[in-house]
Amino acid sequence: GLAEAQTVLGLCYVLGSGVEKNLNESAKLFRKAAEQGDSQAQIYLGICYRDGDGVEQNYSEAAKWWRKAAEQGDADAQYKLGGCYYAGKGAEKDFKEALKWFRKSAEQGFASAQYDLGNCYLNGRGADRNLAEAVKWWRKAAEQGNADAQFNLGTSYLKGQGAEQNYEEAAKLFRMSAEQGNSFAQCNLGSCCYTGKGVEQNYEEAAKWFRKAAEQGHPIGQLNLGVCYEKGNGIVQDKVKAYAWYALASKNGFAIEELQKLSKEMPPGQIEEAKKLAEKYARGELTKKIKR
Repeated sequence: GLAEAQTVLGLCYVLGSGVEKNLNESAKLFRKAAEQGDSQAQIYLGICYRDGDGVEQNYSEAAKWWRKAAEQGDADAQYKLGGCYYAGKGAEKDFKEALKWFRKSAEQGFASAQYDLGNCYLNGRGADRNLAEAVKWWRKAAEQGNADAQFNLGTSYLKGQGAEQNYEEAAKLFRMSAEQGNSFAQCNLGSCCYTGKGVEQNYEEAAKWFRKAAEQGHPIGQLNLGVCYEKGNGIVQDKVKAYAWYALASKNGFAIEELQKLSKEMPPGQIEEAKKLAEKYARGELTKKIKR
């Protein structure tokens, strides 16, 4: 129908596909379709208000349009509306209300909602703390390939919290998540490989995963990669590189003792070289802030 066509045309203006990119035009079209009750357009219009694309940024307006789509049963909108209540953005902070909308979305199989619903149970937000319930929802999201859920589920198996302790299962889940670029999972997978927990001990493999996490700016990854360089575990021993990674980790309060110990062992020239190397790593944006 007309509303559907307006939504599609609005998307064309967002992407600059077949027409010149024009966010004002796309917002106008989304509004026309949204006012006719098109749930997809209501979601897109909400996104326009959230991001200030083609309209003035307004979280309350975003929540208003997502609510319309959510009440029509749209899982994505239900998830977004839950997020408004959870963060107190566009709606008054209300964990019970957030949990309610996350659950509606999660029960429709929306992986991000399943992950966040699990987190609500983990933190006792909107419901009593219940690790088994958290694990149940993370498992559903993990099976759909949600990297954060895979990491959280892996951690549950590692610690035996909400699930029976199982190192093999933990390592398997960390690998799935790590391969999707989750730096926390990369760190944990590296640790599994380093200690031989749930996988065969392999320093080279450990160093590989610590490096991936370290290059994403994960301080524990930086610390552990530094240890590999200092000891020559899985990597050619190199105290200058060890110092450089420790220096980066120390900016977040990690590797302080390791750094002090190396400072006493290394000649001033090497320390200078290591500090320059650390700056180089940082400039290469290897230490960009991790989202968490």
